[in-house]
Amino acid sequence: MWQDDQVGSTTNWSSAITTCSELSLGGYDDWRLPNYNEIFALVERTSTSPALSSEFSFFANAKYWASTTDAADTSKAWSVDFASGVDSTDDKASELYVRCVRGGE
Repeated sequence: MWQDDQVGSTTNWSSAITTCSELSLGGYDDWRLPNYNEIFALVERTSTSPALSSEFSFFANAKYWASTTDAADTSKAWSVDFASGVDSTDDKASELYVRCVRGGE
């Protein structure tokens, strides 16, 4: 189950993890920041701006955090840009959007 209640604001990686772990939405309080595979699975590869599944009502054509740290540089974490559908790593101090998930992992 994915969060889809608001676009929200940008935050650094550490705060993104906290934001999701403290989220209470739809009667659930077991939200978390999605890992790389989960957030990248949302990319709609046949479109851009947004490159995001049409099932979502609220989104920004921008980068969203994944919980997955870059193995080559632990000061960075993975992200997905829903304007282009491209994944990358960003410094954990960068300000990106957050979309929480529950279940799975």
